[in-house]
Amino acid sequence: MYQYQYIFVRGCFLISCLLLVWYVIIIAVSQPPSVWTFSNENVVTLAANFSSSTENVLQPKSREIMSSPLLDMFNVAHRTGCKLVVCSIGNLGNQIWEYMSLFVVWKKFINSGYIPYIDNNIWENLKVLFPNLTIRSRSDDLCNVEFKRVIPKNKSLSLYADWFTNSTDCQDIYLEKYSSRYEEIVADIDEIRKEMKLRKSLTERSRKDLHKFKVKFGLQDKNVTFVGMHYRGTDYDRHLQMNYQSYNVTHPNHRYYIKAMKKFKKKYKNIIFILISIDKAWLRQNEAFIKKEGYVIVNPYYDDRIRDLVLLSTCNHSIINYGTFGVTAALLNGGETYVYDLKLPLDYRGSTLAIGLAGLLKNWKKLS
Repeated sequence: MYQYQYIFVRGCFLISCLLLVWYVIIIAVSQPPSVWTFSNENVVTLAANFSSSTENVLQPKSREIMSSPLLDMFNVAHRTGCKLVVCSIGNLGNQIWEYMSLFVVWKKFINSGYIPYIDNNIWENLKVLFPNLTIRSRSDDLCNVEFKRVIPKNKSLSLYADWFTNSTDCQDIYLEKYSSRYEEIVADIDEIRKEMKLRKSLTERSRKDLHKFKVKFGLQDKNVTFVGMHYRGTDYDRHLQMNYQSYNVTHPNHRYYIKAMKKFKKKYKNIIFILISIDKAWLRQNEAFIKKEGYVIVNPYYDDRIRDLVLLSTCNHSIINYGTFGVTAALLNGGETYVYDLKLPLDYRGSTLAIGLAGLLKNWKKLS
């Protein structure tokens, strides 16, 4: 009797299992493909890192159209192994412009999936100044390789668009050293100023120093306008002579700076001028003349490039000659800027960078 009961229970169990399997199959078959959704957040997070768009790229309405989005996802994932790189050369000003150039090129082709990188030297120098940097360095030596694809600093990006958009030919791309792509940077200047926002602790220290300068000249209770002045000399004079021999280039002396100072004095009542230069010989020849024109502070930090740059960037306006250091400070403070007119054709070097910007920014003016 017990044997029959066991057979009966076992049979009921098997029948129940078969009914359950049959039910699941019926439910699965009856559901249309339209309910199959692929979340962009979960499936293509890698692609999302390189896209400013939030649209879902994988929400197929039928099995037939799934292949195209999946192929796109594969291509993006494949292309993320490709690097967009700039390698450091020159001083701090050069490295800042190399970073900004890489940033605007990457943004222009952000949907291509290329990953931007700076070398460790740029990263170590810039992270001290700028806490909001989007682009990072890599531990390996990015620059100790043969550069097969290089974007020249003086060529239009449109000439190299195929390098970014050709999904079947993914190769690393390098920006030429000393890149200073000021046209693209000016076109995206608001985003650049967010990216290159100075560290708060540094700007607060500079503002405290500016107040000390006000106290020094008895202007602590006055509304003071600060004008940062920078002279790029030393080896740069030789650089100009070597690269522009046919143009009879001369560097500015105190007369240029005094002419610009007088223009500011006509517009503002209480002005303190801050002159930064590491060219001691030039200072010996010109400093005394410049100091006669008003309240002038000269090299308050004794050649501390970080504090010098932040101080000039915290001023209201600028008077500069050429070179990336003074140009960077003037660009970051966003004020009215006078640049020394070398009367040279634009060639995308640091020496003509200021002249190029003066042709694009309304508050930048050439003066000689």
